Amino acid sequence: YNDEVKIKQSSLKTLGYICEELDSHALSKEQIDLVITALLEALVSNTEHDEIMKISIEAVLHSLMFAESIFFEGKGGIIVERVLSCAYNSFIDVRTTTMMCLAEIVRLYYQFIDDYMSSIKEVTFKIMRDDAEDVGTLAIEVWCSLCEEEIYHKKKGEQSKEYVVQIFSELLPLMLQLLNDSDIEEEDDSDTWNRSTAAGC
Repeated sequence: YNDEVKIKQSSLKTLGYICEELDSHALSKEQIDLVITALLEALVSNTEHDEIMKISIEAVLHSLMFAESIFFEGKGGIIVERVLSCAYNSFIDVRTTTMMCLAEIVRLYYQFIDDYMSSIKEVTFKIMRDDAEDVGTLAIEVWCSLCEEEIYHKKKGEQSKEYVVQIFSELLPLMLQLLNDSDIEEEDDSDTWNRSTAAGC
C-alpha cells in the first residue's frame, strides 16, 4: 500500500515537473489530453490522501497552459469542475492551490469561461468569506485576475465579457466587508498581504 502511494506521488510529481518546464507548444494534442486526463482523474480517485491531492492539484496548475485546445473545443468544463471540487478539501494546501488554478484559468481562458462563471463566483465568494486567511486572499486574487483581463481586453479594443460589471453590486459590498473585517494589527503592518489588502486592490 505504501509503495503504491509513493509510486502515485512520484508519477504525479513527474507530470507536474514536465508541465512546469516545457514550452506550451511542446506537447501534441494527444499528449496533452493524456496528461490532463490523468491529473484530473487523480483529483477524483485520491480524495482521502492529502499529500497526493496536494501534488495532483499543483500538477494541474502547471498543466493549465497546455489546455487551450480543450477550452477551445468547449470541453474546459471538466477541468473547471474538477478544480472546483477541490475548493472545500480538508487540506489547506489543496485549497490554496485550487484558488491559484482558478486565477490561472480566468487569465488564460477568459474568452471561454462563460458557462463556468456562476460556479466560480459561488465558490470564490464563499471562500472569501469563510475560509482561512491565505485561501480567502487567493480567492480575491481570482477576481483581481479577472479585472486585469477585462482592462487588458478593453485597452486592446477587444470584446470584454464584463463579468465583473455583471456582479459588481454583489462584489463591491463583499470587498468592503472584507476591508472592514481586517484586524487592527494587520492594518498597521503595511507589508502584510492578506484578505483586507487584497480586497483593497
